[in-house]
Amino acid sequence: DEPAQQPGRMFKEVLRPALSDRKGWALWIGTPNGKDDFFEMVEAAKREGTDGGWRRVDSPRCPTVRLRLWRSEPPDQPH
Repeated sequence: DEPAQQPGRMFKEVLRPALSDRKGWALWIGTPNGKDDFFEMVEAAKREGTDGGWRRVDSPRCPTVRLRLWRSEPPDQPH
C-alpha cells in the first residue's frame, strides 16, 4: 500500500516491532502526501543518509525517449 495513505502509527505500533524482533528491514516506495508521517520518515532518512531518493527519471528501467513522449502529452492523458 502507498505509505502516505497509512496511519502514522502503523509503522511505530505494528511494522517496527515486527521487523525489530527478527532484525528485519523495510523498503518504502511512495510519494509523501504533503507534510505527513511519511514525509517525516523521508526527511529523517535523508538526515541519516539512508534514503534512496530515486525518482522515475533516474530509473534505468524508464528510457529517456519514453519520458520525453510523456512530457509532450497533454496532462489529462494517463501514463
